[in-house]
Amino acid sequence: MCFCILGVLMENSNSKIECPVCHKFMDFTAFPYNTPNYGEILIMIISCPSCNYKDVSITSFKSSNPKRIIFKVENKDDLFVRVIKSEACTVSIPELNIVIEPCSKSQIMVTNIEGLLNWIKDLILEAKVILESDEGKLKCLEIVRKIDDTINGRYILTIILEDTSGNSILLSDKANVEDY
Repeated sequence: MCFCILGVLMENSNSKIECPVCHKFMDFTAFPYNTPNYGEILIMIISCPSCNYKDVSITSFKSSNPKRIIFKVENKDDLFVRVIKSEACTVSIPELNIVIEPCSKSQIMVTNIEGLLNWIKDLILEAKVILESDEGKLKCLEIVRKIDDTINGRYILTIILEDTSGNSILLSDKANVEDY
């Protein structure tokens, strides 16, 4: 199978590049992979044997019309719904005033609703560490509590995926999908 990086047609690729941490040579591997429900993606893996730095990046080959997916998490069964969040997707939870915008390090996430909520919870806890105000820290803990309550079936919230690439997927008949 072949793929294209920066306009160059390639097959599965293994090469050496400079490590961003220790500046020694590290391994770079890239290969295309055809996923069910999503299509072809490119998986890139870098690992440095000198300093043990590792990173995995996943990107999509396709693009569709921008779309918004709205999903209400109402019970524990909803936690098992499969989610594929593209690297261009904004994730929002209106009940918690959360908006997570894509950035240059964003990549495809393949998970379920519970995994997405735990990822958001981890981001909130990371933000709490750098906050100086007690009020901000308490707000973070309140958001984490509500996410935990949702995971335990005691709180209902709405997850909104807004994707400019149109590549995000939420595999449930309950999901409301619209163009925007």
